[in-house]
Amino acid sequence: MLNLKLLAAILIGFITTQTKSLQTTSEKKCAEFHPVGNTGNLVFIEPTARGYESAKLNEFPYMVAIGWKSKNETTFHQCGGVVIDPRYVIGPAFCVQHLPASKRPSIILLGSLNLESPQTVENTVGIKTMVIHPNRTERGVNDDIVIYELEESVSIRPTCLWTKADITASEGTSLMYDTETGKSGKLIKIQRKIYSDYECFKSYEKYPRVNQGIGTTQFCAAELNPDDCHTETFEGPLLIQERKSEKNVVPYLIGLSSFGGICGRFSAPTVYTKISGYINWIESVVWSNVKN
Repeated sequence: MLNLKLLAAILIGFITTQTKSLQTTSEKKCAEFHPVGNTGNLVFIEPTARGYESAKLNEFPYMVAIGWKSKNETTFHQCGGVVIDPRYVIGPAFCVQHLPASKRPSIILLGSLNLESPQTVENTVGIKTMVIHPNRTERGVNDDIVIYELEESVSIRPTCLWTKADITASEGTSLMYDTETGKSGKLIKIQRKIYSDYECFKSYEKYPRVNQGIGTTQFCAAELNPDDCHTETFEGPLLIQERKSEKNVVPYLIGLSSFGGICGRFSAPTVYTKISGYINWIESVVWSNVKN
């Protein structure tokens, strides 16, 4: 009986070790940022199907606005991003890929509910460098992803990266800054239906630039309420939540807004860069020194 118990203990230990070794660096970092049993995680409230809702204070502390300094030292923002590590932010490449080095963004605004709020040393950090995916091209619609290295680490708990090829959720929460006149760049959230690969392909098969189909590193999503149209926004991430324990709910970044048709009932859905398709590249940039 003793030998059987010893054998069982050895087997359990072996399985546990093997499971840990199969984890990606992203999954290990997720467990580090959001440990099981931790009760300090902030759970975001998923918006209803009726339309957009305003984000609440501290609901999305990892949401970022990418900023440029003007000649008179004022800052303007044009792109969204997400903190994935205390020293790194990820976002879509389309808004920076065409810029010469002298005109690239220089600062990020962290977790702000609107873009006109006062900027302080606590919620702004300088950008040190940025790395655009090497396969991104000026006219292409793929590989729309960029990583920003910050000048210093931030005290923000990052979002986790979704590493699985399949997105199991049927809906996700989209974040964006509403820049329509009089809206003060307010941070809003919208619930979106995640399309199947077939639905996504059918939506874009008549568009010349994407008539070869949506790639395996892309997916589509659209508002649950098609009449809820925001033409003047700069969009950012698509998020889902996964419950790890009774008190521990973890946010996952599944996609970055890339392109889409004019919004409305008969428009094409938004195409997102699928984060799981770029895990190896992200890890090579952000966590190259981490040993598996």
